Amino acid sequence: MFKRVNIRNLKEKLKFFTLTSVQVGFILAFAFFIFQVSQSWVDNGISPSILRWVLPSALSITIVSLSASLLFFLNSKKRKKIIPPAKSLTVAIIEYGLQLHADGRDRALVNLRNNFSKTLHILGFHKIRTRLGEIAIQSATIVRDNAAKAEILVDDLGWANYLLDNNDIAIKNIERGVEMANGSKSPNQEDYIRLSLCEAKGLRHLAIITNNDPEAASIKLNKALNILNSLEDQSFLEVKRDIAQIHHAKALIAAMSLNVHKSGNLRKGDTEGIKLINEALEQDRLASSAFKDIGDLDRYVKALFLEVRLLESKGAETEAMEVTALCNRTLASSEWIRNEGTQTLTGKL
Repeated sequence: MFKRVNIRNLKEKLKFFTLTSVQVGFILAFAFFIFQVSQSWVDNGISPSILRWVLPSALSITIVSLSASLLFFLNSKKRKKIIPPAKSLTVAIIEYGLQLHADGRDRALVNLRNNFSKTLHILGFHKIRTRLGEIAIQSATIVRDNAAKAEILVDDLGWANYLLDNNDIAIKNIERGVEMANGSKSPNQEDYIRLSLCEAKGLRHLAIITNNDPEAASIKLNKALNILNSLEDQSFLEVKRDIAQIHHAKALIAAMSLNVHKSGNLRKGDTEGIKLINEALEQDRLASSAFKDIGDLDRYVKALFLEVRLLESKGAETEAMEVTALCNRTLASSEWIRNEGTQTLTGKL
């Protein structure tokens, strides 16, 4: 199998090699010039002796060393300024969003947010996501797009803020988003399904954020599940996906309640803990199967990550290793390509 060549990296390396070759050639030419001039001074000043070679050579070596050091320093600074592709993309997104905001192109800004909010989440650029949400919600208000406004409150100004440890702000914005989604929908409305999905997602996010009260979290998740199950058309991929998300959230909250979602194991003989972990595994595997069936690799990876953690927590090391192999292979094919993104797969770390 042929290896895929990264054209961008190849061009950068070729550019650096060419620049370096030119610089080396310049240094050698300059050193040779210094050598000839200094040798001429020796010839004109004193009779030929060992100084005819020692002095010019010493000057040339000194010039080469100083020039090479200076160019190495300058080249190092230039190379440090190279921005990674993922960072370049996010900078371009926010700069374009700010330009659209300044130009008053509200619909274009809302569309930009709709297209790239998930990408920013996957790449782990939560701060930029919130910044884009702050300007996009203004445009959504102007064009009276309540569906987009509710989504921005739940996702960009809600969940993203939670991942940045701004819990109070996150809860306030998500609650507003849930209220807006619920109050804006009617059965005959074009955005009814979209608003229902947003409302259910907001309740799911609130359940995870307030996981310290498992009973209240369970009520929110069941309410979210009822919203989705009440939709007449269950064939929509988004509906199947978000029902699976609720199953995953139930498993995650169980792990969080036992404080094993990051690391650690249950105490030996903790029968209640084992029972809760086994129930969580059932929920997570329901989610995993659904994500796989609809071809959602990103969320399938998320479910596999959690399954590994649950298995490890109860001491099922061999089974955990088997799932880890599947998880790693799937991760390589998913969009979770940065550590900053994968760190949020099983909850805030």
